[in-house]
Amino acid sequence: MDDIWKDAVTEDVPSRVYVDVPEARIKTDPTVWGTVSATVKAGTVLVAFDRENDFYLVKTPDGTLGWIYDDNVIATGD
Repeated sequence: MDDIWKDAVTEDVPSRVYVDVPEARIKTDPTVWGTVSATVKAGTVLVAFDRENDFYLVKTPDGTLGWIYDDNVIATGD
């Protein structure tokens, strides 16, 4: 399954982002109305696969896949 996600990474999306707010919500879809599937704390590094509007598609350290609002993270540049 990881190969599928590697193939989804595009050149214009950073491969990693880190959480820059005290706590951020991971949502099931890239909207403000999406259901919260997880929360992550400040400093958590997330793998980013795609971007849609103001959200990144990410994978958390525990393997949760979902969308995080771009104002809650900073791209690491890798």
